Amino acid sequence: MINIISVDYIPKSIAWCHEPNDSVKRIIVSESESPKMHFYDSTGDGTILDTIENLHRHPVYLLEFCAKTSQIYSIDTQGGFEVWPSTAPYKANFMKSGTDLYSFQKDKVTPSNLTFSPDDKFFVTIDTQVKIWNTAKHKIIRIYDESDVAGNSDDMEIGKRAALEKELAGSSARIYKNVCWDFSGNFILYASSLGIKGTISRSGFLAKLIRKQWSISILIRWCDFSASQKYQQDSCT
Repeated sequence: MINIISVDYIPKSIAWCHEPNDSVKRIIVSESESPKMHFYDSTGDGTILDTIENLHRHPVYLLEFCAKTSQIYSIDTQGGFEVWPSTAPYKANFMKSGTDLYSFQKDKVTPSNLTFSPDDKFFVTIDTQVKIWNTAKHKIIRIYDESDVAGNSDDMEIGKRAALEKELAGSSARIYKNVCWDFSGNFILYASSLGIKGTISRSGFLAKLIRKQWSISILIRWCDFSASQKYQQDSCT
């Protein structure tokens, strides 16, 4: 089924935010020029179900929904990171000071991607670093810093890729950079100056480096595909 919802603003980000058995299949949409976020019935006529106005101070560009905890993850253009219930009163039931949710603002970075593991127990973000988070505690448990890779290598091609990556970091192309989990949830996969890295998420061990010999300067975005649940063995192993 296709449904078109007309709005009187320019949307910035959108995400599904409902449970499988919910009668109303809700979506949440952020505005590009204000911090407002609106809930809609995805099958409805465009009537706003609810509006969040004061959670962020800047426009929200990244929205994700965690089905396991029924929480919405929202990040604004200045690195403000909020985790909040998908139902009213939309207020977090934890002390933000006891988490790492201020880390993006402290580091003055904005992640281009947030992806949950298959069991939703962890999520991963990528900015200048790849960070694995504990979903329940909202704490960073592991960091992979790719910024020093070129400096520690004598390979001229790697140096060229790293230089191009820095150039892309200041352009609009940076929003396409992402990290993927494999089907088992044991590996994260992301593009680096060296190639596609398949890293064991719990230990940080580099299990596989894919296509290091590619002549292309840098890979920005990619995806992992698992055709069926019976093929749970990751391609990196």
